[in-house]
Amino acid sequence: METSIQLQEHAAALNFFSRYNERKIEKMLELFSPSAVAAFIPLGDDGAGKVEGIGRYLWTGLIDSFPDISNTIKKSRIDQHGSLICEVNIGGTQVKDFAGIPNKGLRFNSDHIFIFRFNEQGLIESISVNWDHQDLCRQLGGEA
Repeated sequence: METSIQLQEHAAALNFFSRYNERKIEKMLELFSPSAVAAFIPLGDDGAGKVEGIGRYLWTGLIDSFPDISNTIKKSRIDQHGSLICEVNIGGTQVKDFAGIPNKGLRFNSDHIFIFRFNEQGLIESISVNWDHQDLCRQLGGEA
C-alpha cells in the first residue's frame, strides 16, 4: 500500500506526463525544484545537467521536431530507494532535424524508463531517462 507521500509523487509524475502530452514546457518545469537535475542516459555527459538547462533544451527540441509527440505510461512502481520508476512509451513523427538525426518524415515509437526522485516539498529533484538510442535512430532512418 502506498503512503500519502508516494501518492503525491505519483500524481506529480502523472502531471509531468500530462503536461508533456500537452506540449507545455513551462508547466512541465513547474514540477521541478529550482536545483533539479536531469540525466538523459544515452546522451552521456552531453545529456546531463540542470533541468532548467538540458531538460528545457531537449524537451523544447523534441516538441519542435516532433509536434505530435505523445507518451503513454505503461506501468510505474516505487523502488527500494523510494524513487518512482515509470515505464513509458513515447512516439512522434519527425518534421525537423533533431540531435543530429536528419528529418526524413519518419515516425518513432520507443519505450523509455523515467526515474523520478522528489524532495520534501514534493517537487521533482532529479529525473533520469533511458531508452534504446540505436533503435530510435534506426526508426528515424539515421545512425546512432
